[in-house]
Amino acid sequence: MTTSGTDEIALIEKMRALHGFLNDGAFFESVETLECLLEMSGPGFTHQTKLSATVSFHKHLLYLKRYHEKFRATDLDRGLRVAGLKIAQLIRGCVEKLDPGDPSDLGALCLIVRAEGAIVAGEHDEALAILPRERDRYMSFLAAECLAQLGRREEALGLMETARKLPSVVGYVEPNWDYLNTAADRGETEIRAKKIRSKRWLSRTDVPLEKILDDQLMRWTGGPRSLIARDDRIVAVGSCFALNLSYALTDLGMDAHALPFSEEINNTHVNRLLFEQLLAFDDTGEDGTFQGQSLADLHRLIAEAKVLIFTCGTSVGFFKPDGAPVVPGGEYANINAVFFRENVARKITVAENTANLRAIVSAARKINPEIAIILTVSPVPLARAFDEDSAVVGDFLSKSTLRVAIDELMGDGEPGLYYWPSFEIAKWILPHYGRELPDDLFFGADDGVSRHPSREMVREIIGAFLQYSMKEELG
Repeated sequence: MTTSGTDEIALIEKMRALHGFLNDGAFFESVETLECLLEMSGPGFTHQTKLSATVSFHKHLLYLKRYHEKFRATDLDRGLRVAGLKIAQLIRGCVEKLDPGDPSDLGALCLIVRAEGAIVAGEHDEALAILPRERDRYMSFLAAECLAQLGRREEALGLMETARKLPSVVGYVEPNWDYLNTAADRGETEIRAKKIRSKRWLSRTDVPLEKILDDQLMRWTGGPRSLIARDDRIVAVGSCFALNLSYALTDLGMDAHALPFSEEINNTHVNRLLFEQLLAFDDTGEDGTFQGQSLADLHRLIAEAKVLIFTCGTSVGFFKPDGAPVVPGGEYANINAVFFRENVARKITVAENTANLRAIVSAARKINPEIAIILTVSPVPLARAFDEDSAVVGDFLSKSTLRVAIDELMGDGEPGLYYWPSFEIAKWILPHYGRELPDDLFFGADDGVSRHPSREMVREIIGAFLQYSMKEELG
């Protein structure tokens, strides 16, 4: 279907905005514009409009590729690496919708951009599958780059010799043969230099909360900037903090739902059991219950959600003598003397937590491939510690273990996976930088219970979350 002239003009205006980000060197801020372009792109535009748009997408990707390679080589800002993967994914999606699927110059250029996006994401095998070899000089250059990165040095060198003699549809950039020669020589034994980085503690106490978050947390954790729209469905899973977050979002008129776990059992083994049961329901359609809630209802919520907020609570779990994790409920209606006599409590290691979180993310993406996932650690302390003489020490070890596990997971660079520092805000930011903030920003301010975050503390954390994650201002 042919698009209207109005649609053509709207697409061109968005492409100009994208070009503006490029000119300003601010291409990491182009996610929202690219999301709009992804919705607008389609086969109905004129050939010239599609060709111009594809060229612009490729130039945007080339700049991104240059900086993304720099980040990978020097282990720089993880947040920017994650943003880069998101941009590459959006550009690939736009071009796939514009691709005529024929051997024309436009079709060849679309293949190049899709392959270049796969290379940015480190998917060299996929890029090779996309590229027809010995058809175009630039295509062959990209194929040789993939072969070199995969350690197939002889194939890469042979393809380079052939590629130099071919014509190309890409007339605005010449392949970097010197880089490719070096990459082929390195092969699988390439060792990337690592640059030492450091960050000073911000010593002033009167700094606005937003500036502290920008300076100390968000640029280093890949915070979910401009991710959520007002009408998006949000599902919060985890501790009572997830429930408080859901209540606050609902009070603001948003479509938020919660699946709370009690603090004693909100560990990643139990969380993983939930998602394994949801996958089983996905396969069989046989309903059941988990913590008194219908699997069918929970599956529907996650399948229809735009965002899953997953709050980790504790790194201590209960296990049967054979090592199987225990979920109170069913045979154990309560955590009581019988429960403790028949089961054991132990710490869950960083490796276990990381593996469980990877399985949870994978399961959520199988249920809903488009869902964005925000991980966070509950700031609510443990009610009691096991295998420790101090509940304070037990809580510190538990939360620290979870935080390290999440850091390991974030290092995978999974697109659409974010971390929100609610734990860091409650435990470090507000106590150290709260001089200009309300007086009741401490645990127990409302009810005298030292484990309970005050309403004002929750309000500050959620307010900061909304300021970062919302696409538009809330009225």
